[in-house]
Amino acid sequence: MEGRLVSPIAMNGTTGRRGYCLFIRTRRVVPAVSLVLGSGAVPRRSSSYVRNWVRRSSAVGALVEVGTVARTNAKTVIPAVALVLGVLVLLWFMSLLTLSPPLPHLGREAANAFRREVAQAFMECPSLECLRTASKDCRPAHFARNIATVEGSVIPTETFVFNAGTKCSAVGFYDYTADYWGGCSLVKRTCGTVDGLHKWDEVDCSQVVLQQIKPCDPPF
Repeated sequence: MEGRLVSPIAMNGTTGRRGYCLFIRTRRVVPAVSLVLGSGAVPRRSSSYVRNWVRRSSAVGALVEVGTVARTNAKTVIPAVALVLGVLVLLWFMSLLTLSPPLPHLGREAANAFRREVAQAFMECPSLECLRTASKDCRPAHFARNIATVEGSVIPTETFVFNAGTKCSAVGFYDYTADYWGGCSLVKRTCGTVDGLHKWDEVDCSQVVLQQIKPCDPPF
């Protein structure tokens, strides 16, 4: 409440004293009015009205102060809680990066052994489309990539196009050794075309399991 001067509260007929009260805030008005009432400057009838006003003013002042404190606390607490949650999310994300298992390496080792076996000069391809183009002319080429599964595993793959003597062939090494849903196995597929490697029901392909890790435990 803003400060203002209130008109005379009451008049004492015998003494001629008037009661004035300066309103600064509710918590200051109530003691001031109580002092006037105690001084005898207000008749009993007027005093009862004034006392009721004092009680109502005290309740309103308390509610105003409680609301002010609540708003002040909310402005302080909400940003602090948001900061703590942000730090927790950041720590959780960093823990995932730290605890991520290393990529399987058996597929790469099998691919290197295949390079030595066929003894051809493989061109390194940056994309699968490059490998398809090389297969049209049967130019030896190699393409490596990591395939992410829907379960969250990462499958390293090594794909080659090479001259098998009388025909051009495509061979792929698929490292499922760290993938429970892939049988924890290292698979070698040989097909007549590059696209056939990615069609598991292709009849013009052969498949062999080079290695299987046991026990093959689920990740949960």
